Amino acid sequence: MNGDLPVPSLVKRTRWLLVCAAFTLFFFLTLWPLFSRRCEPRWDAVDEFYPAFTYLADAYREGRFPLWDPYTNCGYPFHAEPHQPTLNPLALVLAFLVPDTGLGFLLYWTLQLKSRSSSAISRCIRKASKGLR
Repeated sequence: MNGDLPVPSLVKRTRWLLVCAAFTLFFFLTLWPLFSRRCEPRWDAVDEFYPAFTYLADAYREGRFPLWDPYTNCGYPFHAEPHQPTLNPLALVLAFLVPDTGLGFLLYWTLQLKSRSSSAISRCIRKASKGLR
């Protein structure tokens, strides 16, 4: 034995929860201007994805599956476009739960960003912990 006491799993879980809570707090504080609508993203989200998300949310609220978008380029198959969130469960939930489509749009993209960045962080932590063993 090297004299180190084993750390109980409850302490490990508490540390992990504190890290997740700190990351979540940092995420929401950093993106507060987007949530409070004091600014908009500087990329093509407003022009490209906001109308598509609005059409998607309106179609789901009307009780129909958005197969064809008659408003863009004289119509095109909406469900066949790979970057549309037609089958994304998060987009489906936000379309029904968030009455304001703009807020749903912002929540959708920020939650996507958060999930992707947190999975990348967890991969880095796993790699670092494997290297320490």
